[in-house]
Amino acid sequence: MMASGSGNPPGNGDSDEHQRNRNRNNQSVQRCRQKKREKERALEGRVEKLRTENQDLEDSLQFHIQEIATIRETFMSHSGQLHGERLNEEELADLLQDPIITTGLRCLMNSSNNQGPV
Repeated sequence: MMASGSGNPPGNGDSDEHQRNRNRNNQSVQRCRQKKREKERALEGRVEKLRTENQDLEDSLQFHIQEIATIRETFMSHSGQLHGERLNEEELADLLQDPIITTGLRCLMNSSNNQGPV
């Protein structure tokens, strides 16, 4: 006669083996779930780090966009004062192709990169 639900005849020692297998399986399940929780925590930490880094990059981008606008405005006002007229967009684009101007702007941008947003 079979014991209900076990699939093994009673009293032949299989229930001890079955219990050991169940215990091992339960421990394995616990380890698996623990690893999953640890992996989720690590991923959440990475997501938070990347969000922070992304926000820093967006802040830096906005700072540099504003800085370029300020430099451009200053450049336009100075060029107008020096020559008695303001440059149009095409003239400004041509001027920005000048290697001396480009080098100066690059140096200015590199120095501001070291300072970060103000």
